[in-house]
Amino acid sequence: MSADRCHRILICFEYTTLNGGEHSLLAALRLLKRKDLQFITAAPPEGRLFEALQALNLPIYPLQLRDKSGRKRSSEEINTELRSLIEQVQPDLVHANSLAMGRHLGRIAGDIHQPLTAHLRDIIRLSDQAIEDLNQLDRLIAVSDATAYYHEKQGLSANKIIALNNGVDTELFQPRPPIGKLKFELGLKPESFLIANIGQICLRKGQNVVAEAVSRLIESFPELHLLFVGERYSQKQESIDYEKRLHQVFDEAGHAEHVHFLGYREDIPFILNEVDLLVHTAHQEPFGRVLLEAAASGCPIVATTVGGTISIIEPNYSGMLLPPGDPDLLEYALQELIPDAQRRNEFSEAARESVAGRYSISYSAAGLYDIWKELL
Repeated sequence: MSADRCHRILICFEYTTLNGGEHSLLAALRLLKRKDLQFITAAPPEGRLFEALQALNLPIYPLQLRDKSGRKRSSEEINTELRSLIEQVQPDLVHANSLAMGRHLGRIAGDIHQPLTAHLRDIIRLSDQAIEDLNQLDRLIAVSDATAYYHEKQGLSANKIIALNNGVDTELFQPRPPIGKLKFELGLKPESFLIANIGQICLRKGQNVVAEAVSRLIESFPELHLLFVGERYSQKQESIDYEKRLHQVFDEAGHAEHVHFLGYREDIPFILNEVDLLVHTAHQEPFGRVLLEAAASGCPIVATTVGGTISIIEPNYSGMLLPPGDPDLLEYALQELIPDAQRRNEFSEAARESVAGRYSISYSAAGLYDIWKELL
């Protein structure tokens, strides 16, 4: 293709929500809009993602993977809609922002001539059919070395996988003195110690672990409060019961007033400047965006030794890493860390320096640009 014209890239989104994967790609697109690429998007025509795409002034074509009842449409319906959309838009390249959307592109790869790429943002077992679908794409962009290695081991083509970390905007997320506004909002005393857990409320994120640990510590640290920042999207009964259990843990301990469910928040940079500690207790994490955001914000981190987390946090230098699923060990670690302001400050300074040097959004955006331009 001609090197001197603006290439059109169609980005296909699966979800209506605005979580780490969506935030990461949108942050890169904000920078890449200035280059010789034109972005067109296909997404569900409602929800926070749709609003964010509108704010970026990107063309949006409706694309629904689920019907009005929330059930996933048949593969045949989705594939037919994708073929029609690509024929209508006539992009130079098509990118899927999720593994599932990448599978759909793989199924129609033989019917279209454009290069196809997809992000791998999950560490999950794939069926033989899923592996076959994804291997039809030209490039698979894994968000961490751990994600790339996992998928290579289960059969995705190693010569198609490229590991490219998400990036963080270190101007938006930077250390700022807390002003006490969040404590005022929650009706808490100025001396309160705030621990935040930020992310979708789901079993994989392990919020039950931090709930158990913190609920036990309040007798020793009566100023301690736990903030859950995020929503539950799954309507499965096990997920509903899981969220209820987070409330019950504090109710049963007699400390219901020490846990706060803030729901979805758009002011994460503000929250990370207001809290004293981020505790991220995921059972699996391909590459936790909130860890980058916390590190850039100067918020000390306790996280788990899973997935891409171990490439972000250096144990006992830029944060504390613990095995997943162990509330007893987390309780002990927090008991040591809460009163140790000097150690928390050392963690936050080292993490900020590491993230600024290795995980800038400009580096991530440049990596995406190079991958796509190679195929155009």
